[in-house]
Formats: sequence, structure tokens, C-alpha cells
Amino acid sequence: MRRTKKTLVLLLSLGMVIALTTAIPAGATTEKTGKKEVVDSEFVFCTMDWSGEIEEVQVFEILSLKGDGTFDVREKKAFGENTGWQGVKGFKKPKVEGDYLVWEGLKSKDNASYIAATKLSEAMVEEARTRIPLDVRFKYKFDGVPVTDRDEITGKSGRFEMEVTFKNTSKEKTRVEYKDPDTGELKETEVETYLPLVIQPYDWYFDNRIFYNLEADPTGLVVPMPDFYNVGWSIPLFPPATEESHTIWIKADVKDFQLPPLTLAVAFVFPETNQVDPTALFKAGLEQLYGGVKQINEGVGDPSKEDTLLYGITAVDNGLKQMADAQEGLPYAKSNIDSAMIPGVEEAAAGIGSERTPQTLLYAANAVIGGLYGMLAGIGSKTEDETLLYAMNAMKEGLEGIYEGIGDTDTDETLLFGMRSLELGLDNPSGVPKPGIKQVAQLIFAAAEGITDPVLKATIQGYAEGIIKGVGDQYTKKTLIYGVHLVMAGLMAIQNGIKSSDPQAKTLMYAVDKVIDGLNAMKAGIGTEDDKNTLLYAMAAIQGGLHQLKAGMSTGDPNNPGLLEGLELLSAGLADAIAGLGSAGTPDTLLYGTNAIKEGLTQVGGGTQQMVDGLYKNLVMLNTTEAELKAIAKRAEEFDHLLGRAEDATNQVRFVYQAKPTYNYKAGSKASWIVAIVLSIIFALILVGGGIMLSRRAAA
Repeated sequence: MRRTKKTLVLLLSLGMVIALTTAIPAGATTEKTGKKEVVDSEFVFCTMDWSGEIEEVQVFEILSLKGDGTFDVREKKAFGENTGWQGVKGFKKPKVEGDYLVWEGLKSKDNASYIAATKLSEAMVEEARTRIPLDVRFKYKFDGVPVTDRDEITGKSGRFEMEVTFKNTSKEKTRVEYKDPDTGELKETEVETYLPLVIQPYDWYFDNRIFYNLEADPTGLVVPMPDFYNVGWSIPLFPPATEESHTIWIKADVKDFQLPPLTLAVAFVFPETNQVDPTALFKAGLEQLYGGVKQINEGVGDPSKEDTLLYGITAVDNGLKQMADAQEGLPYAKSNIDSAMIPGVEEAAAGIGSERTPQTLLYAANAVIGGLYGMLAGIGSKTEDETLLYAMNAMKEGLEGIYEGIGDTDTDETLLFGMRSLELGLDNPSGVPKPGIKQVAQLIFAAAEGITDPVLKATIQGYAEGIIKGVGDQYTKKTLIYGVHLVMAGLMAIQNGIKSSDPQAKTLMYAVDKVIDGLNAMKAGIGTEDDKNTLLYAMAAIQGGLHQLKAGMSTGDPNNPGLLEGLELLSAGLADAIAGLGSAGTPDTLLYGTNAIKEGLTQVGGGTQQMVDGLYKNLVMLNTTEAELKAIAKRAEEFDHLLGRAEDATNQVRFVYQAKPTYNYKAGSKASWIVAIVLSIIFALILVGGGIMLSRRAAA
């Protein structure tokens, strides 16, 4: 009974530090609603041997009742075996009804608490080891030599080293659903999830008559006191945010070695924050960007896909190449005129035909002119809707909009400005207009220097230092500032992909400008019937020549030509047409223009496809991460008991591990024990007071 009460005192002091606000019933508020509520809290006290193996498990059941009246609490047992119960406060022994423990007739006025304790059997302890997802291992060295039995060094003097490794063993594969960014359908994938875990080695006091020159690993805080060293850590094990295991150590010179009991407070809790999460805003912007880039990519298409730019321009280019082909196109026609039509005037007259007679020159010339006017209409201008130049200028304006939307760190209402504002909210050394979270933590750390109580001072500075490290900087991975800089770098990379100060840089804007230049070159090459060195001018000349040829075979008068003279004019017109067609390497020709358009559209297609693939992967990663966090939160919420879960109640569980002392250990003075308990209570009251202030701010 005395050991149970002593353990309860330790548990209560620890509980006020790690879970006071959740262990006290909700009835602590002054508002009375008449609603009856039950909070079933389990404090699990695990006694370890010198190596970290759990030997004994004692569970303290705390039933916190809110409301007036009589309560019946039914708890579904997690173990098949029954245990004996020992009362501590307001104790009432539960009845066993099948798979349930039942407390009947618990009385409450406004609120009440009932506390009882039970000790697990050896078989239940063996089962509990597999249920508690935490592995603790102690290793020792004495004068540099590994220790296989701690009793061997008890009472000796020398250099003592202790290493403790904590491992989160809750890893399991979890099936989660996430939204496919492309189809909007829910897809399923498998991820590895862990229970979130926080470990706080607590009440580690090392008598300075035995331990001296004591030091700890960089994650620990050593506080020298008048009679002892106080060493503390706060260890989160929350993969993938942290590693799944963490090792701490202490080293000291010892005299007549003995080791006190070492206590660990353990909580499986999911971290929460009231800070605005920028991920949702960033994700929405990323989804819009993905949709826009995907539409551009589909519009550009490829040469084999109908109703796309590349398909159309490829068809135009192939047609012009056929016209320029020496074996089939205009050069071939000119050769025939020169070698056959002029000598055979009579045969040529029959071949001239008319605009309505198929397979005649006038019919073909008229068709070419009609096709060229159709091409001009399709190319259009930047002000004519549903034309190529209009579409490309709209694309250019869209890219400018994306570029300006990303903006820079000095332009309000842009993505980079927002990310810079978030960075200043986290870390603002100048303090203008207000300091960042990191600076506030530094002020708290500095202000704590004035606290005379060293334990309280160390505790407050430890938390402040944890915040400072969590905010971090742009060079330290797994910190907030590092993540903000990664996002800003990604946004600037998107900007650089759209536009560059270098006019020759292969950006999307460069590619769009190339397409526009190519279309304008193509439009200039077609020209009008009045512009020399253009295709329409040449075809009009051909058409006029055919009519003259048809009017008379030959007049001998260039001013009143006959057929022969007409053929000569036609030959000259074809020469102009061939020059207008040109080649892919001859500037200011049709084939040069169509080739430039193809190259520009191909670059646009390649760039947008890369952007589509990259944005898709990023959206899948964001959606999967959201699903993974929900799965982790659900696991943390469901891990709310060890001994059993109460029905129609709020359940929660906290663990305390304690390693046995050496056989020659003598407890310190009562004054030291009382100081430790008082400091725990003061620290707990600070936590409760801060929680009340935050809740009032949130309500306001």
C-alpha cells in the first residue's frame, strides 16, 4: 500500500506536467450545462530492470466525472485475465461482467474523481510489452569497458557512462485514399505510419557527492544544483518528421557508485497548432496552375493528334513542302512550262482550261489562291477571335498572369510575398513591424535568465530553445524556415521557366514569341495580290498569265500578249512563287516560317509536358501526405487505453517508465523530494494558466 501511494504521488506530479489539462475533467469550467460526462484516464507505471526490459506494470485508473448524479461506468477489457484492485481515492471496486469491468453507483456533485490501482500479472506484463510501441534500452560503460551486469560496478569509483536508446516500434503499413489530381478520382496507396510519441526523462537527479564532472549529449540540458545535477530532455519520435529512434547519454566521474531510479514520462499524442497552414492555399494555386498548363499542353498536342496546333502546322508544312518539291511541286510545273508548254502552244491552250474545269491550270491556280486566303483567315491577328495569332497572344497574356501572380517578395498579394510574410512571421530579427516566433522564443529564453529557481529557469529555456530550433533557418533541414525557402525556390523556378531577362533563354515566353514570329512570317509570305515577292501576288500573276495565254496563243507584243507571251509571264510568276516558298533555312519564306512555328510549338509542348508531369507528382505527394497525416491522427486518437476502453466516455492513456536503482541507492533528503514536487506543480499551473489564456483568445 505504501509503495502504491508513493508511485501515485510520482504519477500525479508527472501527470501535471505532461497531461494536466486533459486529465482534469471538463467540469473545471465555471459554465454549468447539466450534461454528464466521464473521462477515463489510465496512468501506466512500468518498472524496468537495469537494461530497460519491463518487469512490472501497474495501472492507475482515474475516473473523472462531470455533472450531478449517479454514474455507471462500463469498461471493455483489453486483457482476458482479471486483476485485483487497490483503492487510492474514492475507491469503489469494479465488478466483472463477462468482458467488462463495471463501476456502479459512482456519486458526483458538480464533479468528482475516483482513483484505483491494479498490478498486472507476469503473463499480462508479457502481453503489455507487445502492446506498448516503445522499446527502451540501457547500456553502461565503466572506465571505457562495457558493463554486462550493473551490480558489478556498484560501489566502485571511476568514469561512468550510460546510454539510453528509445525506439518507436509502432510502424505499420496503412492503406490510405488520396485524390488523383488528373481525374479527381479517389485512389488507394500504402504508406508507413507511426504513432506520434513524446518522451520526457523526468526527475533525473544525480547526487553531486557521487557524480561530478557530469555531462550529457547535445540534446540534454544539465542543470547543476546545490546538492545534485538535474538532467532533462524532451524527445519527440514522430517519423517521418523525426527518426524512429533516438539515443541520449550521460558521462560522469563517480565515487562509491550508486544510481537512483530513472523516470520517463511517455505520451502518444498528435501535435496540434493554431497557426494558419499555408499548404491549403499553396495546393489550390498549384491545382490551378496544373489545370492551366495541362490545357496548354493539350492544345499544343503532337503532329499525330488531330485538332492540335502541331498537327495543323505539320499539315501546312507538309503541303508547302510538296509545293516546293522539285519532282512534284511548283519547280516541276515551271519546268514543264519551259520545256513542253511553250513549244506546244496548241496543247497548252487546251490545258489552260478555266476556274471551273478540274485538272486545268486556271482551276488549280484558283484553288491555291482560295487556300491561301483560307490560311490567312486561320492565322488572323491578335485581335481576331478563333485565329492562331489571337490564341498565341492569349497564351502569352496567360503566362504573364502566372508570372505576375508568383510576383516577388516586395509585391503584395503574390505567392512570393505571401511566403516571405510567412518567413518573417517565423523569423524576423529586425522586429519590424513585429518580431517573429523565433524572436519571441529568444526573448522568453533571455527573460528566463532572471528566474532564480534553476529548475524552472531550465525548463522554460528548454522549451524556448525547442521553438528556436524548430523554426531553424534556411540551411537546416526539417525546420520551418528551410521548408519556406524550398517553396520559394520552387516558385522562382516556375517564374524562370516562364520568362527570363535573357532574350535567348529557352523559356515558355521565348517559345510563344517564336510561334508568333513564325505565324507573322507565314502571313507575310502569303501576302496580298498587290505585294511583290509573296505567294498571293505570284498566284494572281499566274492566274492573269493563264487568262492572257488563253486569250491568244501569241501576239508578239508584250503589251498585248498571246499564249506564248502568257506562258513566259507564267514561268516568271512561278519563279517568284518558288522563291516565296523558299526552304526551312531561307529567312522570310513560307517554309522558313512554318518550320519556325513547328520548332516553337515543339519546345512549348516539351516544356509544358515537363511542367504537367512535375506538377502532377507534387500534387500526388501533397494529397498523399494529407491522407497520411489523417491516418496518423486517427491512430493517435485510437491509442487511448491499455487496460480497457470505457463506453460513452473520453479515454486517454499516459505512460511512466522507471528503471530500478542500484541495490545500494539511498534516497535524497525529503526537502529535495518536496522541491521537485512543488516545481512540478508550479510548472503545471503555468501550463494550465497558459491554456486558459489561449482558449479565451480563441473564443474572443
